[in-house]
Amino acid sequence: MSASFEDAAARKKQLEQKLRILRHKEQAKAYEDRCEWADALRLYTEILTEDPADEEAQDGARRMRESLIIRLYDEGSRLFEAEQWPQAVETFTQLLHQVEQSGQYDYQDARARLQQAQEKIAPPRPKFPMPFWAIGGGATIVLLVLIFIVALIILRPSSPSGGELAGAAIKTLTSTPDVHTPESATPNTYKPQNNPDTPTLPVATDTPAAELTIEPSQTLIPEPTDEPTIEPTSPPAVAPTSKSATGPTATPIAVSSPEPATTPTEAPTPTGKIAVPVYDTQNGTYHVYIARANDGWRPKLFLADSSQPAFSADGQWIIVRTWPSEIHHFGQRLVLFPSLNIEAGDERWMTLNLEDAHPSLRRGDNEIVFHTLRGGREQPDLFTLGAWEGAETSVDNQVLIGRGENPDWLGSKIVYYSPESPEGVYVRDSSGSSKQILNVFGVVVPAGAPDGDQVAVSLKKPDDYWHVYTLSAGQGEKSLKQLTHQTTNDQLPVWSPDGQFIAFVSNRNNHYAVWVMNADGSNQDELFRLNGPLDGTVSLAVDLSRGWSEERLSWAP
Repeated sequence: MSASFEDAAARKKQLEQKLRILRHKEQAKAYEDRCEWADALRLYTEILTEDPADEEAQDGARRMRESLIIRLYDEGSRLFEAEQWPQAVETFTQLLHQVEQSGQYDYQDARARLQQAQEKIAPPRPKFPMPFWAIGGGATIVLLVLIFIVALIILRPSSPSGGELAGAAIKTLTSTPDVHTPESATPNTYKPQNNPDTPTLPVATDTPAAELTIEPSQTLIPEPTDEPTIEPTSPPAVAPTSKSATGPTATPIAVSSPEPATTPTEAPTPTGKIAVPVYDTQNGTYHVYIARANDGWRPKLFLADSSQPAFSADGQWIIVRTWPSEIHHFGQRLVLFPSLNIEAGDERWMTLNLEDAHPSLRRGDNEIVFHTLRGGREQPDLFTLGAWEGAETSVDNQVLIGRGENPDWLGSKIVYYSPESPEGVYVRDSSGSSKQILNVFGVVVPAGAPDGDQVAVSLKKPDDYWHVYTLSAGQGEKSLKQLTHQTTNDQLPVWSPDGQFIAFVSNRNNHYAVWVMNADGSNQDELFRLNGPLDGTVSLAVDLSRGWSEERLSWAP
């Protein structure tokens, strides 16, 4: 009877354990779906404590630890670059703890940054004591001063008392000499702000070179050069100008009119922010930078090992394609950041396929379109995916809409390139029907304008250079207009949020930079320089990397 009782109790305990493990797995998967990797890892660890042989829990713990390591590394790196030393120390400490638990990674750069951040908080003491000769020299000086004072007292008995001499000598040696002033000056008054003879030290200014000095291995931001700094300039006023006048200071043509002359209104200037991918030739990968108008259009690193950025219409969201690296080891995927604050940890992994590329966010911010070569496709297909919370990684929410690549939203329509005959640029409306607007073959990355009609493309012409063109989706190829004509490569055009400007990447002046021009092609000017090319092959994804032909710029308010 006692044995039966014990067997029943044991079976009950085993059943309770299995139920507890099942509940933990369900909760862990829910955490994993919400990208709450630390909580998911905690539950998987509890499961392994009870059943170390649970393969599902082992895979989950490994997967969550890798995701957590990725997140902590990115967060720690950003805190380090922002010089938020205490937070960086805490984050890198958590990172290295997870690294040690995983037993798979090295992360020497994280260890080095942790040490640097700790030194910033509590600078190390000098390693060597004060040299003995400095101590001995100071003692010798004091001894000579005392001998000098005693000699004065002994050799000059008729002089004032020894105490007075000693006091005067000590005062002379230890006090700051008085500055000679005219007799009429008020004694012991010193006002440097009213003294014209006081030298003025130069005041350090916030220069672009100072802000852009970070480690060469993780940045493509330009290094200081002897060349003059290129500052963003405003396009000239819209008023007509004389043929000899150029630039923002062009003089309006005088027109005979009985009406009084009016003052020309100031021409609009580019505003907002631009995300741009730049190839890191040293590490064989891409990084995404964001340059803001209110920061002087100085590009700053947003996310390493990523490219193909696309803002939402309001500029608060961004989606990118990530690349594998020696640090991340997590392959490519489309990652949506519902805010531009990566430290918030609210990123969503929208797809998990290595072949998914070139995402674009609809202006209503509720739908994504991208192309993919998944499933062994020889030619890319277009898919749409809901951007709402819960839609990520769900195959049911991914809808195949047809053959094509490099899609972009054109209002509620989609503009894309199709390599199938007849190849060219197409527009797909909300009903699902497509029409060709440009018959062209090759690499084409179309960009839709905010007005829902204009499209910008870069085409390679017989002169063997790439130039920027625009055309109307409604009028088709007859409206094609060439905007750039230089013997350089002008690629990846993108429209400003108000549709007044077009930005593009060019290798003019023997360096890569983002240029800007009016929507009609006038007033072309360099906006900010890049210290790296637009094209390259990701060394850890050679089979899936297609260089600049899948890249894009994105411009948001």
